[in-house]
Amino acid sequence: MLSEDPIQLEVPSQSWLKRLNRGFTALGSDRIGLTTTNNPKIFGTKKVVAKTIDKGTTCEIIMSIDVRNNTTSVTKKYIEKSEVFQRQLINEIKVLNHLSVNKFTVQMLSSNVSKKSITMEFLPYNLHRVLNLHATPTKEERQCYFIQICEAVEFLHGNGVVHRDLKLENIMLTEDTCHVKLVDFGSAVLDFKEECIGIRGSQELMAPEVLSSIKYDGKPVDCWSIGIIFFQMFNILPGKWGTKFPWKEARLSCERYTSFSVNDEKFPHITDMVEQDEDLHDLLLKLLSISVTDRITMANCLNHKYMKKIKNREHKHDRTLKHCKRVFEKLV
Repeated sequence: MLSEDPIQLEVPSQSWLKRLNRGFTALGSDRIGLTTTNNPKIFGTKKVVAKTIDKGTTCEIIMSIDVRNNTTSVTKKYIEKSEVFQRQLINEIKVLNHLSVNKFTVQMLSSNVSKKSITMEFLPYNLHRVLNLHATPTKEERQCYFIQICEAVEFLHGNGVVHRDLKLENIMLTEDTCHVKLVDFGSAVLDFKEECIGIRGSQELMAPEVLSSIKYDGKPVDCWSIGIIFFQMFNILPGKWGTKFPWKEARLSCERYTSFSVNDEKFPHITDMVEQDEDLHDLLLKLLSISVTDRITMANCLNHKYMKKIKNREHKHDRTLKHCKRVFEKLV
């Protein structure tokens, strides 16, 4: 683990600073501008160059580079001392330990409950930011990402985990932009045999039963969130960029949601989507079924006609990788 009392040593080369800055930008922080005048800290005898790349009200993210073996990691350190966030930390550690090393979720490298921190592999690109680039990923690339997202959620459900905070910001891309991994398991539930309790996640992606019930089944809640993500990923106008939600929240007080709940098949935000594909619309409506019992499962989603149709389409991620590197590195 990193030492409590870092000592200042000489400034590393510009290549290290560029790498830190790329992570600084890719993770979504607006505070960009690491230069040779900002001496990075070297921790103990491990020769780890570290920099806080983002800081919120509850936690800070520290990016570290081991200058000996060229490896990068990030440490999520909780700064909020309440019992709620202490439980989230312990919960995330427990879930990541349970899932072990796999291709669908971020790999945990170490943890320290007393220091309220988790160290994980560095994943450079946030899917929300990538989809909001001026040159958004191609339709084929987005289809590839969506299949992987569904496979990742099915992996969680098959291993007794419900995420409860699925959103584009919690989906990261690997350095080659070919693979997605899920992050942020602070709200996850391990062993979903029991009903979930409490409001968790982002309001725009919450299923109606989360907002209206004290207890609910966790797996359909994840499937609803995947439906919202599906809408965001495939309703991007050609030549434009920016993801959007179909409604602000799944409550009857929200006019758009009410319109959808009355007659989903004629809801204009669904029927007038940019991607005019009957199979796509059918899958979307099944994911956004207001009836929990009628909502499609992840296993059935992966076997849906639309998913089978797009699964083996040839595509490359060169375009997205090129734009990610250009946008996320141009400010260094």
